Amino acid sequence: MPTAIRVFALIFCLMLFGRGAAQPYFVATAAINGNDLQFKIKAVGGPITCGWSVFEFFFRNPNAAPNADAEFDVATITVNTTDFPGLTVPYNGSNQQGTENGYTNYWFGNPINPPTGTRTYNQNQEYLVCAITMTVSPSSFDFELCHNEPNFTPHYLALTDEGGNDKTNLTGTNKFYGPDTVICNPNCPVTTAGNNHILPLNGAQPVELVDFHARKHETASARLDWRTATEIDFHEFEVQRHRPDGAWERIGVQKGNGHDGHGAAYQFFDHDPPPATVFYRLKMLDRDGSFAYSAVRSVAFDGDDALRIFPNPVADALHLAFGVDMREDDLLVELVDWSGRVVLQKNLAVLPGAMEKLPLNGYGLPAGAYLFRASTPSGYWFWKNVVVQE
Repeated sequence: MPTAIRVFALIFCLMLFGRGAAQPYFVATAAINGNDLQFKIKAVGGPITCGWSVFEFFFRNPNAAPNADAEFDVATITVNTTDFPGLTVPYNGSNQQGTENGYTNYWFGNPINPPTGTRTYNQNQEYLVCAITMTVSPSSFDFELCHNEPNFTPHYLALTDEGGNDKTNLTGTNKFYGPDTVICNPNCPVTTAGNNHILPLNGAQPVELVDFHARKHETASARLDWRTATEIDFHEFEVQRHRPDGAWERIGVQKGNGHDGHGAAYQFFDHDPPPATVFYRLKMLDRDGSFAYSAVRSVAFDGDDALRIFPNPVADALHLAFGVDMREDDLLVELVDWSGRVVLQKNLAVLPGAMEKLPLNGYGLPAGAYLFRASTPSGYWFWKNVVVQE
C-alpha cells in the first residue's frame, strides 16, 4: 500500500443466498443538521447482514476555511447503537495519518475487538451511523467527505467483508450518494490516479441567499442589507452579532417576505453597536426547524481611540498603544480562536499614553484569524479581529 492515508472499515458479512454475481454494497454520505455533523450509510443492490471489526472515516476542510480542530476536541459523538450494536466511533485527531496540501483532515473510528454483533441492513434504507455534535454549526467549516482511489492519498473510505472484498463499489461511480457529489479525474485536489469522489457538506439551506452586506451608517450605526432568490416554506432571519465573550447574540428578527417561491430584499439597522470592529451573521430558519448560517460580515467603527493594537497581520508580537484619556487600571487581554476557545490570556497594567508589547511566541498559535479582546474591572471593553501569520 502507498504511504498514504488508508481508512478501513472491515465488515464480517453474510450475504443472502441466491443473490448471484451482482453483489450488494454500501454507499456512504454525510449531512449537516443544526450543530450535528451526521455520517450515514445504506446498502444498495440488496440487503447485507454483517458485523463490524473496524470502522473508520475522514472528513476534511480547506485550510482557507475556519479550522475545526478545537471544535472536534470538545464534540459529543452519539452512535446509533440500535442499528450498529457494539460500535464505537471516537475522534482521533487531525492530520494523524498524513497531510493533504491545502486541507486539514479529521479521523474518526477505530478497530473493534471482538467484532460487533451482526444485523441486517435493508436495501436502499439510509442508516445514521453517528452524530457529531459541535458547539457551532458545521456549515461554517466547508466540510467535505472524500474517497480517493485507487492510490489511497490521503483519504480512503472502505467497507470490506471478511474475505477482503470491497463493499463500496470500488470500480463504480457510486461511492457517495446525496446532492452535489463531484467526481474529478484527473484534475483532483491531490495527485492520484483514478477517480476522486468529493461530497461537499453545505448544511440545510431553507432559503437561497443571493448576497449579504454590512456597512457603517451615519456615525454610530450599522446597516445590513441582504437579498434572497427563492423562499419556500421559509420562516425568518435571525440577525446575530458577535459578543466580546465569543458568543453570538440575537439583536433582531426579520420575517420571511418571499411568496410563491420568489425571493425578497431585506434591511436591518443596528443602532447600538459597540465602538470596535463588529461582526454580523444571519441565522436562516425554515418552518420545519432546520436552519443555516450566512457568511460573517464586519463593520469597523472609529469610536474607540483609547486603545490601538498593531501590526495586523502580526507574526511575533502585538503592540498595544494606550490613549492619554485611558485611566490607570488592570487590563485583561485575550486571543480567542473562531471556535470560541481562549488560546492566549495575559494581565497588563494600563499606563495612559504608554505602549505595551504582547509577545505571541511560545503559544503555538496556528496561522489564521483570531479575536483580540481586552477588558478592565471598571467595565471598559475592546475587541478587534487580528490575523496571525507564520
